[in-house]
Amino acid sequence: SINLELTTHSFDADWKKSNSNGLSSVIGSQLLVQQNRNKPGTSTAHFVPNYELYRGGLYVIESLERAENTFELGARYDYQFISIVGRDQAQDLFRNELSFQNFTLTLGYNRKISREWNFSTNLGSAWRPPNVAELYAFGKSTDNVLTEDDRKISPEKGFKWIGSLTYFNNKFDTELTLFANYIENFINSRPRGITNTVRGAFPFYTFEQSDALLFGADYSIKYNHTDRLSSTIRGNYLWSKDLSNDAFFVGQAPGSIGYELNVEIPTFKGSLSKLSVSSNYTFRQFQAPQ
Repeated sequence: SINLELTTHSFDADWKKSNSNGLSSVIGSQLLVQQNRNKPGTSTAHFVPNYELYRGGLYVIESLERAENTFELGARYDYQFISIVGRDQAQDLFRNELSFQNFTLTLGYNRKISREWNFSTNLGSAWRPPNVAELYAFGKSTDNVLTEDDRKISPEKGFKWIGSLTYFNNKFDTELTLFANYIENFINSRPRGITNTVRGAFPFYTFEQSDALLFGADYSIKYNHTDRLSSTIRGNYLWSKDLSNDAFFVGQAPGSIGYELNVEIPTFKGSLSKLSVSSNYTFRQFQAPQ
């Protein structure tokens, strides 16, 4: 069983400035403090150990508007420190301190093509350090038996491109978004066997890292039949590949498509109630490891 107390405090602050020449600036900071304390009495190894996490970030965003064009440049610095204390499945005490830092950049462009059409694109680097559950996790579905020397998991680092084309008028609007994402040291879990516990036999997973490539698309289209009746169709597709092992990932979400009908019904005193009926279809997953 799991019995823990997780406390999180966050602080966000930003300063914005706009000039008459079309240039605007945003400077901001973020701070996160998180503390986990496991409560005694479960008679099992804690799912995640006790830890204290401190994360801080500083960022700046500059935007320039010229006619129907908007250019954007952003930069960010992040630092994270974790202090960990816990006991493994043999009830042996372990301690660890981990720190991560990174610098990221983004470039953005937006073009108002016409009154109805708009195009936007963004290219940037990204970063994500491993969380405590990816470093230390014990339970009926995970069985990380790594030693302290094995826990040298590196942060994920990647580059992502997003492009979006939208169309909008009073009766009809649609949006198509394409993206490509390359991730170094992508953290993913893979089944490694069967473990036997007092509750029975369960598959166990371990986390590993590999380079990943992802492509995908999201599409939506909405049609307003009347002022109070509308239909929406949404679809998405994701393709990914484990480049390090020339294989597919476990548990990747398959493509799906959905339809939703919305109607607004007048109620008392001129207010409106919304009624929705939706249906979704998920395609068969053909990207699975052999």
